[in-house]
This record gives sequence, C-alpha cells and structure tokens, in this order.
Amino acid sequence: MSKNLLALVFAAVVAFAVTAITGSSTNESTLFGQPAATNAAFRDGLYLGQLDARQGKDPHLSVGRWSRNEDRIAFTSGYQQSYAGALEELAKK
Repeated sequence: MSKNLLALVFAAVVAFAVTAITGSSTNESTLFGQPAATNAAFRDGLYLGQLDARQGKDPHLSVGRWSRNEDRIAFTSGYQQSYAGALEELAKK
C-alpha cells in the first residue's frame, strides 16, 4: 500500500513540475513565479542530475534534501532536465 502511495505522490510531483516549467509563455523557465535559474533547489537538481549522468549512475532523486514541497518539485524538475540533457550529450560523443 505504501509503495503505491509513494509512486502516486512521485508521479503527481513530476507532473506538477513539468507543468510549472513548460507552462511558461516566455522563453525563460519559471517556477512559482520566479526564474528557475534563481531557484536553489532547481540549481541543485541541475548539478546532481548532470553529475549522476556523467558518472553513469542510475537516476536518484534525493528530494529529501529539501523540506518544502515547492523545493522538492523544483529539485525534481532540475534533476530530470539535466540528467536527460547530459545523457543526450554523452550519446552524441
């Protein structure tokens, strides 16, 4: 039961994060009304996602590093974005 609930919560967080980023009408991504580039949790996710991808590790979302739900969403979004981008770069080499 708890695994199903955890999977559902994770899916909701990911869906919300994707909507928050792609729902912007400008070229600059925003999270909760501020530029994503200035969000510490988002930048942390960018860094760790790229680091994991370049080291050949499986994705590991350490959302527990952030206490607020908004920060966890931002971290997840940044991590997924940079992990996928780093894998694409590595595949081109």
